[in-house]
Amino acid sequence: RSAPSVCLSTVGCCSAMLDLAQHAPCANLMLSVMPDVERTEPLEDLLRCSDDVAHTTGRPVALSYTMIQGLDTEQRIDALLEYMRGRTSTHAVQLVQYHANMDP
Repeated sequence: RSAPSVCLSTVGCCSAMLDLAQHAPCANLMLSVMPDVERTEPLEDLLRCSDDVAHTTGRPVALSYTMIQGLDTEQRIDALLEYMRGRTSTHAVQLVQYHANMDP
């Protein structure tokens, strides 16, 4: 019988992400980020940490980036995608468009 699949979703804490990689290397990690929000660690540090997690566990990290009109710019999205270039085996990127108004 195989072990249950575990997925942990987080807004990011490098030390906890690295602890997870060491102590539960079979767990899947999803890093959820948004533009210009207060976070305890800079986005660049979280992305570098996610590289370490992927290399330590041998499992891809899912990155879910929520795009918000008025906060995101094409340059910011381009910079994120450029950072992720070459990481197709270690990361899966999902761009999520936030809709403030859901009227039909």
